[in-house]
Amino acid sequence: MAPPIKPETAKALQATTNSITAMDKENKAIKYADVTGKLDGAIKGSNTDMIKLYLPKIDEVIEQMDGVMAHAQSALGGINTLKKDEDFTKNHFDTIEKLTKTVADTRVKLTKQLQDTKKLHDLANKSLDDMQGGHDEGVQALAVLKNDVGNLKKIMDNVAKSYENVAKEAREAYGNRNQKTLTEKREDLIDYGGHDIQVTGLRAKVTDFMKKYHDKDLSTEAQYLLDDLGEMDDTLKKVKQEVKDTIALGQVEKIDMAKAAKELDIDKGDIGAFTKCLNGQTSTMEGCLTPLGKKLKPPMNGKQMIEKLRKAGIPV
Repeated sequence: MAPPIKPETAKALQATTNSITAMDKENKAIKYADVTGKLDGAIKGSNTDMIKLYLPKIDEVIEQMDGVMAHAQSALGGINTLKKDEDFTKNHFDTIEKLTKTVADTRVKLTKQLQDTKKLHDLANKSLDDMQGGHDEGVQALAVLKNDVGNLKKIMDNVAKSYENVAKEAREAYGNRNQKTLTEKREDLIDYGGHDIQVTGLRAKVTDFMKKYHDKDLSTEAQYLLDDLGEMDDTLKKVKQEVKDTIALGQVEKIDMAKAAKELDIDKGDIGAFTKCLNGQTSTMEGCLTPLGKKLKPPMNGKQMIEKLRKAGIPV
């Protein structure tokens, strides 16, 4: 009489059986013959639209096969565990033999089907290339795209290095009440952002290229171009944010010179110099006003004059 099966062996047997059950169930669900037959027919009939229709289905079949192979591999691991139990192997060799045969037969059949399916997949892609434009044509089209993206990348690399300094200069111009420079820097940033039209156009061209040409090497190089365009997009997003931020500053507020002069009781003869000081840079305004302040009654320095103007609501 055979000894009772050890708990760990019984557990391994159950796990192996479960893996084989899942393997058989998923294997039966694969529509291998149906999909490969239809794709093969589409290739032989040079039917581009049908090839495009069935190619994704072939990808699904390959994915399903990979899943079945994973179950088979798991089952083999379980069988190896069972074989380590010498008593079980001796008394239940027929069980191990049956399990092994089921898994082995499936693996052999599925391996051949996988190889054939992948060959058919490659043949379908090659057929599309031949029908929609040969490899040589693809190489030539890619060369044009690489040149266009490369030229734009040079421009955008310069933008990436420059836009932060331009935005900084715009803010400094605002702080220094320099409307002319502020406007110029804003326009520079807006011009930088205008390259988004080129980026969008080239991305569309590269995407169309990848749909038309399925050669692996061509697709890889085209993906590199998409990556470069993605980096340009990131830069443009930052540039557009700077545009928003600098526009939000508004215009440099104009100073009512008559009101400012009246507030400080500036002598008529000094109005010209006073106006020049207020229209100058904020950083030099204090020093510019100090000589005029000495003539006031009571005398004031530039700092005191600016404080008085600000208290009166004059934007200096």
